[in-house]
Amino acid sequence: MKTTMEKIKILGTQMYKNGTPLVSIFIPLKGSYMPANSILNSLLKTANKILSRDGYEPIKVTQPDWKFWQSEGTQSLGLYHAEGVTTIIPLNILMEPRVIVANSFHVKPIIASTGNAGEALLLTFHKRGCSLSRVTSSTSMLHETYIPANYDLNDRWLEQLSRQHFRDFIDFMRAEVQSVKSKQTRFLMIDGASEDVLKRVDLWSKLKLPVRILERETLAQRSDSGIDDARKALLEHERSSMRLKISEALAMQPADKERQEQIEDIAKLILERKVSKIFLSLEDLEFGELNTSTGEVKVHRAQKNSKDDDLLDDLAELALKNGIDVHVIPKDLFPEDQTILYA
Repeated sequence: MKTTMEKIKILGTQMYKNGTPLVSIFIPLKGSYMPANSILNSLLKTANKILSRDGYEPIKVTQPDWKFWQSEGTQSLGLYHAEGVTTIIPLNILMEPRVIVANSFHVKPIIASTGNAGEALLLTFHKRGCSLSRVTSSTSMLHETYIPANYDLNDRWLEQLSRQHFRDFIDFMRAEVQSVKSKQTRFLMIDGASEDVLKRVDLWSKLKLPVRILERETLAQRSDSGIDDARKALLEHERSSMRLKISEALAMQPADKERQEQIEDIAKLILERKVSKIFLSLEDLEFGELNTSTGEVKVHRAQKNSKDDDLLDDLAELALKNGIDVHVIPKDLFPEDQTILYA
């Protein structure tokens, strides 16, 4: 899996002519009443109005294979276009339709998507054996299903294992979980733990993963019966983690700090390396021009031309270039009337 910087560097590797406007388009693939192709056509019209206003030729973007990306579990699709070349980046966050025409690509959605890359591992004890699945916020994948040797599968196969075979089977399952867990693994969820011994936390402690056990009296009916539970728990875990980070940032704010600091002041703090991490709202857009050498800012009420950019996005890029941790999170997790926090 590529890191945030690797994905963003992909967009910057193309050598564009100086002043070439870069077009960033975002289309939701879930939860929208409009077809994705209609949304893209509408956003292209908006982009071309801005381009024509500055004397640039209109652009054309080929319709992506929407069904393919939807089948991959993509929640939103990012289309990055310049000089006839379109780069497609799937996002695991749901966005409102958005188009930005500026002198740099719009990277906040990539950062938000990368920050939402957590996963859960799901062990399901069911009538056909024990399955191990990987669950993310938008997709799930069955890794493998395991069957204990020399036993007939039925509704009671788990309780019919001998004590030694039970220990061997659990040791084997722990080893399998250990082999597939990664830095993105947030917890292990266990479904169908019909035997009380499976609910003992110490049984899974060697994995060094938080364990969540679904309360079921019997084996699960299917190998994927706990997928929705795992996904809901994962989404809440990620939101709780973001809330905690926001709380920590708020606690580190100077006591005499004004409620809303000027973007220019924050840009200068970034350039002076007086900031270690910054939090930006995904949904909010504040248009203007940022001088990345001095930190000076011109703020506009709305996008005026193709040189205008979302200043929050510019801050994100400036922070990344200066080795500062950047977090792009949903607006509803921010304190009221704030779009930026730093620590």
